[in-house]
Amino acid sequence: MAFCENCGRELGPDEVCDCQKTQAAETSNAETETKTQTEEASSTEAAAGADTTAATETAAASTDTTPATEAAASTDTTPATEAAASTDTTPATGAAVSADTTPYGQAAASGTGSGDKPAKKAPIALIAGGAAAAVVVVLAVLIVSLMGSGSYKTPIKTLVKLINKQSTDAFAYQELMDPIITDYTRNLYNILKKNDDVKENFSDMKSNLADFYEDIDGFKITKCDFVAAKEMKSKDLREIQKSINNDYIDDMIEEIDELDKGDYEDMADDLDISVGDAKKVAKATKSYLQALRKVKVTKGYEVTIRIYGKYQGDTDKTDKMDVQVIKVNGKWRIYQASSLFRGMEFNDDLSDVKLRKLYSLINSLDLSYIY
Repeated sequence: MAFCENCGRELGPDEVCDCQKTQAAETSNAETETKTQTEEASSTEAAAGADTTAATETAAASTDTTPATEAAASTDTTPATEAAASTDTTPATGAAVSADTTPYGQAAASGTGSGDKPAKKAPIALIAGGAAAAVVVVLAVLIVSLMGSGSYKTPIKTLVKLINKQSTDAFAYQELMDPIITDYTRNLYNILKKNDDVKENFSDMKSNLADFYEDIDGFKITKCDFVAAKEMKSKDLREIQKSINNDYIDDMIEEIDELDKGDYEDMADDLDISVGDAKKVAKATKSYLQALRKVKVTKGYEVTIRIYGKYQGDTDKTDKMDVQVIKVNGKWRIYQASSLFRGMEFNDDLSDVKLRKLYSLINSLDLSYIY
């Protein structure tokens, strides 16, 4: 026989007393149990969240950062449709200058572990370290993408922009083909621009370019399709570099170093400039030759492209054409650009648009008599 502990009333089998004290005690016990369960659940969730965060950050830090551009760069190119032309530009000294190459996409370097077990870290430090590693991975992928993505396309895309805006800046075009000799020619022009012949030559070049674009006013290149790109072999790059680093360079530098007062006076008379400017010409030429000696051709691509154009309501496209893009001393350039301009021929509705004429126009600033 059972009795209520609070009021002493006799209770039947499994009967719960309904007195006020008993009900108050049961309510208090229920609240205590609920609070305990809530605290236990919160503690379990927090622990699970910390484990999940650490696992996620560890996985993120181990993500493969190999750039997609490296795989794309290995695509085979379409066989050449035209034979390579002679070198873009001939240096003042009389030897062919044909170069500019550097790596396409550069992969981010990745270190290797030592194999030792890492020291245990407090949960907060572990989370912070994991987050930092994830940020580093993201930045590495971004940097690789910016450095490697389409960099070999840059000079071709820039050429398209110059044509579409009808630029008459010959140096801007030349920069895409040979930045070294372009800098040299620009320096010579700045020294000699007071010379009447040089001044007239430069003026004619700009006016001829303006006339060319006036004849095809309204023409636009609507698309430059990069069909394929194949990385050039190291042997071919070495041959290009060798053609730039010719043995004649040292001989030319030696001749400049041996110029005396009489030589500078003769040069000044021939060019109708002062002796001081004659010395500047010699100095600019020596700097140019020294730059050629230091040229490094580091990478290149054989690229297959096709040009699409629009003119007076008509549209047309060129045949596929092959062009070599190389990197010299960190600058991408179009190698043997004459072949590219020859390939810019439309076959049907735009056959009257002769973009190949541009090549001779932008190289018409003749300073060869100086060298």
